[in-house]
Amino acid sequence: MVSTKELIKMARKWNKIAAIGRKRITSPRSNNPMMANADNSNKSSVVGKGYFVAYTMDKKRFFIPLAFLNNSIFQALLKMSEEEFGLSSNRPLTCLCDSVIMSYIVLLVRRIS
Repeated sequence: MVSTKELIKMARKWNKIAAIGRKRITSPRSNNPMMANADNSNKSSVVGKGYFVAYTMDKKRFFIPLAFLNNSIFQALLKMSEEEFGLSSNRPLTCLCDSVIMSYIVLLVRRIS
């Protein structure tokens, strides 16, 4: 898991980035079922084109757009996961955060994209 100090530091950075756009964080409305719910609980094992699957420490599955990989927040999150778990092709991608933090990250990245 990510230490408390690192989480506070990352949250401050994300809040600064989010403040650049709008003053209030709002949930995006979309007809696309993969984008509508950040913690999509769809039982399908097939991911739509342009998305990848990431799991959180509490075993929630997220469908993340590939475009988010260019974002420094996701790059830092993936780097921390690589340091903790290493690179392996025989297990799913697991991020070092819980589903609440991942939902917040997805929301912020959507706002600044």
